Amino acid sequence: MKKLTVLLVAAALTLSLGANLNAANKNQDWLLDRAEENYLLLCKKGCCSVTESVILNIIIMKTKYPEFNYSKINKALDKLVACHESAVVRHKAYIASMYLRHPELFNLFDEVDLQYQKKYFKDIAENPNAFFKTMALNLENNLLLEY
Repeated sequence: MKKLTVLLVAAALTLSLGANLNAANKNQDWLLDRAEENYLLLCKKGCCSVTESVILNIIIMKTKYPEFNYSKINKALDKLVACHESAVVRHKAYIASMYLRHPELFNLFDEVDLQYQKKYFKDIAENPNAFFKTMALNLENNLLLEY
């Protein structure tokens, strides 16, 4: 019961921090650091659905804040790829890890305009599995073009 309570509190913090990432730049560094801490905690302690949600939020965070240092998150994703019990989580963690390291392989945005970005993230929230499938296909196609 205690673990469930901790997970629910951490998930609530993650959701609130995710919403706050759109706040003014005044506290942006602090918010990004807090989001990173919570994502790392949930990657270690979260159940499959929570972990999948965190992975999706990491991708969105990277898209919105590409300059942030994602080295700690990459290490956590690498652990998920190597050790997680769920093949789905391992696959999504691998895609996210590749995106953090090589975003140019995914072509998520050619020219980002605000209206398109809002629609894009709404589509991701409504159907995250289709989003991961698209990312996997983009990665596969770009890797095949290189060879």
